[in-house]
Amino acid sequence: MSASKFHPAFQDSTLFISARSPFARRVRIAMLESGVRFEEKVVDVFHPTPELLAANPLGRVPVVRLASGMTICESQLILDALYQAPLSLEMARWSGLFVGLCDRIVEQYLESLRPAAARDPEIFTDFERFFTGTLELAEAELASKRWLSGGDEPRQPDFDAGVALTYACLRYSSEWQKAFPSCSALMQRLEKRPSFERTRPPEA
Repeated sequence: MSASKFHPAFQDSTLFISARSPFARRVRIAMLESGVRFEEKVVDVFHPTPELLAANPLGRVPVVRLASGMTICESQLILDALYQAPLSLEMARWSGLFVGLCDRIVEQYLESLRPAAARDPEIFTDFERFFTGTLELAEAELASKRWLSGGDEPRQPDFDAGVALTYACLRYSSEWQKAFPSCSALMQRLEKRPSFERTRPPEA
């Protein structure tokens, strides 16, 4: 999408982020790809500041504060407002899968931080099934096209896939790349883009 298709109210906005949040990263990438001018404020969601709580009383990121002072939270709602329209059905299919995969990665990562004796093994077993099933679908789709969105240039579903796959390498494992080479190639192509380079999460 060109910058002209983005809501002008987003110019000169402030985006509250966590440096490793995949949900914040998908919004950051969309705004960078659009050419929107915005300031980033990195916050600790485990110790929310008064400024973050004023923007989002839930203390979550991402949340964008427009130049007008209006705030919008939750990544998909921010993107719907940014794009001035919801995604098409086909694009929503892939974005939904990979944003959902980010949720699953967060769940298994937080479970892995608990003492070993207190962990729920079903969370890890289920995660393996969910993760593999999602990548199998994407791998089959990418066998005949360069981007999940089907065009010559990446769009939001591709950005979301790249964010999720990089996050998997950070919080889970990078071994999946051997079994899913097309997904790996997609991630690597995206990580060379300036928007991805600028928003790459720091090592855990």
